[in-house]
Amino acid sequence: MSTLSLQKIDSAKDEDIIWMVFEDISSKFTGHYHNRYEILSEMNLERQMIYAVWVLEMEVRNGGFNQYFYNTEGRLKHTSAAGFRKVGASKLAALVMRANEIYVKQYEAITEKQNGSLEGFSASYENNPLNDLDTEFYRLEEEEQLEKLMVDYIRKNKQKLI
Repeated sequence: MSTLSLQKIDSAKDEDIIWMVFEDISSKFTGHYHNRYEILSEMNLERQMIYAVWVLEMEVRNGGFNQYFYNTEGRLKHTSAAGFRKVGASKLAALVMRANEIYVKQYEAITEKQNGSLEGFSASYENNPLNDLDTEFYRLEEEEQLEKLMVDYIRKNKQKLI
């Protein structure tokens, strides 16, 4: 059961609402983080998409697409692309689709140095074809006003997010 309510969403400030929804979704993984993708798959599509978009944004902002795919093992790639499309960020959705294609086609080369160590992860950035997409993501995120799109999507779909 969600701790969100229509009243909480209606009274939330725009700058707080995305985190509030993300935090509510993430709270369902408490004590079961290793099963988070299975738990997420049991949630409705609106919750899955908000989670996937927010995780991608956080990971790319922190360490680029390489970090996103490393930390999620690519398990959110389809949901995140659909999520960007669903919130109205069509250019970002297209970019994520390109990143997904690169990740799938060049998986061996991208993950070859990723041996579970910090050194291996750091080395995986060398000549990584995903690196060029990071700057484009930042530009498109601003151009398409991703935060505003997500806030609008949450407010319009609040019934499905509680």
